[in-house]
Amino acid sequence: FSVYEAYSARSISTEFSESEYIFRILVLILLVFFIGIPVLVIARETPAAYVFVFAGIIFAVCCSVLLLIFVPKYRALKKAVKKSKERQEHKQNGLTSKMSSASRLSSA
Repeated sequence: FSVYEAYSARSISTEFSESEYIFRILVLILLVFFIGIPVLVIARETPAAYVFVFAGIIFAVCCSVLLLIFVPKYRALKKAVKKSKERQEHKQNGLTSKMSSASRLSSA
């Protein structure tokens, strides 16, 4: 169901759209389970190995979810802040050049 929802929400503007990242998360979870479950079955005889593999599966799933949700948001925030600073500097430079040309005209 979540794959269908991610596919149907693909045309939403990128600022609010997380469907691409949700799809990637689902694919990563599927890959972790395809690799982790057979290893978990093999390691079930040894308790220490079983716990290690189980913890590794949980760690991989949690990291993939957290990183693929929050890293793009952080990058978008950095990009927006940078763009805002550039606009502010551009306005200040424009204002400074207008003030200097006005002062040159008034002194002439």
